[in-house]
Amino acid sequence: MLKERAIRWSGPAALGLVLVVLISGQVGKPAPTVHEELRARKFVLVDENGKVRGLLSVKKDGVSLGLHDENEQVRLLLTVAKDGSALGLYGEAGEVCLGLGVREDEPALCLYGEKREVRIKLAVDEGEPGLGLYGEKGKGCIKLLVDEGEPDLEFYDEKGKGRISLIVDKDGPKLRFHDKDGKNRVLLAEGKFGPGLVFCDENGKIRAMLAAFEDGPGLSFYDKSGKREIWSAP
Repeated sequence: MLKERAIRWSGPAALGLVLVVLISGQVGKPAPTVHEELRARKFVLVDENGKVRGLLSVKKDGVSLGLHDENEQVRLLLTVAKDGSALGLYGEAGEVCLGLGVREDEPALCLYGEKREVRIKLAVDEGEPGLGLYGEKGKGCIKLLVDEGEPDLEFYDEKGKGRISLIVDKDGPKLRFHDKDGKNRVLLAEGKFGPGLVFCDENGKIRAMLAAFEDGPGLSFYDKSGKREIWSAP
């Protein structure tokens, strides 16, 4: 008889007893407090080892949210300031690798090299888009942009001087070669009157021109002013 009772209690009755005990244990616990609003100037998130993994703060110059790795090094930083907003991605040593932001209503995307120097920049400046590829210390770059609706490709030397420019304006395509001082020395263009090749002196004055006009080819030489023709053929 005792054995049968033991068997019966080990069935549904035992399960019901366990549920009653569990429920009764929850009845006495208070419900968690829910706050409709929480105000602060700084929130710090830490992991199980007490290391900072996240920081949300408000300062005089704006608000920022930083996410940190296991070494407490910031790897992502989101900021909002008076002049715009920005998102920065950082490497293991804290060097900035990528920056995306809007400043004075103009967006820009920058990719950085090992020395925190901009190597690639895609931006909209004064309403016109542009792409820049930069060497070390920002020298020796290539720029592709649109200036007043006209596409322009420019090559710069290590001193930041423009040496080659390729543009397309309302008259047609133009290829310019500049000297070390930025003066225009050679121009190859296709314009209203046909294709032409122009050579300029160190002052940027036209000294010779070879062109193919509608009535035939022509070669001309000019004086130092670049305005008076001193010889031509045919």
